[in-house]
Amino acid sequence: MMQKLLTFPSILFTIYSIYSAQNGIVISYYPDGTVQSEIFYANDILDRSAVWYYQNGQSKSEKNFSKVILDGLVKEYFEYRLLKEKYSITQL
Repeated sequence: MMQKLLTFPSILFTIYSIYSAQNGIVISYYPDGTVQSEIFYANDILDRSAVWYYQNGQSKSEKNFSKVILDGLVKEYFEYRLLKEKYSITQL
């Protein structure tokens, strides 16, 4: 397993791969090291759950995807975990 470390101005990514399609959770970080997002990929496609966080570590949003398409329950939060909105999207 090879570890790649990519740095961008405000985000630090750690991606693990075996020279094949990206599978599993990709975690991005704020510059101070706190987790910014956790996104699940299957064969290089955004699939299943994705969670974004505020810099204080509290959830910002939780979304579910089915082959890149937003599908299922979506939750958006204010910065201190108070629920802002909750809705469901169903693909036909």
